[in-house]
Amino acid sequence: MSDSTSSSFIIASAQSSSGLIINDDQTLTVQAGGTAIDTQLDPSLRHTADDEDTGGEEDVYGSSLRTQVNDGDQEIYSGGVSISATVGNEGNVWVDGSGTTSALVISSGGSAEIGNDESASAPTATAYDTTVLSGGNLFTNYN
Repeated sequence: MSDSTSSSFIIASAQSSSGLIINDDQTLTVQAGGTAIDTQLDPSLRHTADDEDTGGEEDVYGSSLRTQVNDGDQEIYSGGVSISATVGNEGNVWVDGSGTTSALVISSGGSAEIGNDESASAPTATAYDTTVLSGGNLFTNYN
């Protein structure tokens, strides 16, 4: 399959969803008051020569529990909370604004960036109980 199509999924306020699989070029948005449980981002680990930045994405403004991030991005925005996420295999977790992550595990090939370096007056992102295993990377950006 040479052409890919993008698709978006939304978990709205007061809604929850469990066991979603978000693949290449798909985005899951968890709105404030919504909850995603046991989500997998790009679990197929399919790669092509031009497969840069096409992994699944989860944008968290509400709550996300036990997300597995493989070759995709979990982005936690102001007011968003991620608990017990695992990132590896070229996956990334970004915590911006006043977003929060707790019990994050960064395994080999995974990375996490906590904080916002755009402005000294930007809200502070928070990370609690983060574990970095061999081959994982943790970056912090605070002014």
